[in-house]
Amino acid sequence: MKAKDAMSSPAVTVSPETPLKEAGDLLARHQISALPVVDNDVGLVGIVSQLDLIRLDTMADDSAPGDRPPGPTQVADVMTTDVVTVNAETDLHSVAQRLLESHIRQVPVLSEAKVVGVVSRRDLVKWMARSDAALALEVSGVLRDQAQHLSRVEVSVREGVAQIEGVAPADTLAFAAKVARSVPGITDARVSREDTPG
Repeated sequence: MKAKDAMSSPAVTVSPETPLKEAGDLLARHQISALPVVDNDVGLVGIVSQLDLIRLDTMADDSAPGDRPPGPTQVADVMTTDVVTVNAETDLHSVAQRLLESHIRQVPVLSEAKVVGVVSRRDLVKWMARSDAALALEVSGVLRDQAQHLSRVEVSVREGVAQIEGVAPADTLAFAAKVARSVPGITDARVSREDTPG
């Protein structure tokens, strides 16, 4: 499955000129951990997170009130410009790996350099917690997309384990099991080969 299948869309975004208070209100209201920062063409220029705003509140300033320089007031002042992103066509295993390796809670999804959505840890968990019936349909669809001859196998899922049966060569069924294991929510895949009639 792809990032586009699990992402929240449209993404809640801000511009570089958005006041920090407004950004904080959006984070709280939508219960999200970060906001992609986009320019007028919806191109990604940065990301601002809860941590960025919390960090502002914890910065100590011992100078006298009259001597203090103006503090950050808009998103551009605190946003991160080196943003981890994924493409709408990125498979969900790769998305999960990016989140883990980068220690982030969500990642913007791009299509033709524009933000089309966001995949969060919550989105991934929701996707992986689908019912066995939904997973069976998903595995069948993925197998169909991979190769025409894989559309002839039968798929059932129980407690996240896919059972693949069909009249097919052993290496074909082994490949089908490998493909099935790539579907988020599938914990394992087993094959059962039927004898060819006659």
